Amino acid sequence: MARLTLPEKLNLILLSFKSQLVVYKQFKNDPSGLKFLFSMNRSPLWDISGNKFFETNFSSQKLLSDRTQPSTKEHYFNRILSSRFIFNELEKDENMSLDRFTEICKDLCSIVKLTKEEHTLVTNMSRGTNRPGYLFYEKCGIEINGFDEYMKNIEGKYHLNDWYNNI
Repeated sequence: MARLTLPEKLNLILLSFKSQLVVYKQFKNDPSGLKFLFSMNRSPLWDISGNKFFETNFSSQKLLSDRTQPSTKEHYFNRILSSRFIFNELEKDENMSLDRFTEICKDLCSIVKLTKEEHTLVTNMSRGTNRPGYLFYEKCGIEINGFDEYMKNIEGKYHLNDWYNNI
C-alpha cells in the first residue's frame, strides 16, 4: 500500500476538523468540552509537523553557538492553540479550501530548533496560559535571529493579538 502524500494527509485532517465542527459549536460554551476537543485534535497536527515542509530555518542562538547541546524541535505555536484557531477559522468559513488549511498549518504548526533546556523552560513558562510558547521566548532568554519579524508577519496576517484577547 502506498503512503499518503502530505497534501493527502492534510486533506484528511481538514475533513476531520470539518466533521467535528458541529461538536465545536455544541461545546462552544463548555470550556472543559472544548479543551478536550482541542486536545484530541492536536495529534494529527503533530503527526504532519514531522514533514520537512514544516521545518523553518530558525534555531536559537544558544543552539547555534554550542552544537554539542541536545536539541529539540519546538512548536512555537502549540498544537492545542493551533487546533483551537483552526476550529475558529472553520466556523467563519465552513468550506475552507485545502490551500487555506495548508497555509494555516504551515504558519501555525511549523517548528524551530531549541536546546532541550530552552524547550523545557518555555514549555513550563507557557503551560496553562492559553498563549503560544513563542510569546515567552524573550522572558526565557531565547534569541532567534529574524524570528520576531517572521512572527510579526504571521500575527498580522491572522490578527493573532486580537484573537489571543478573545480566548
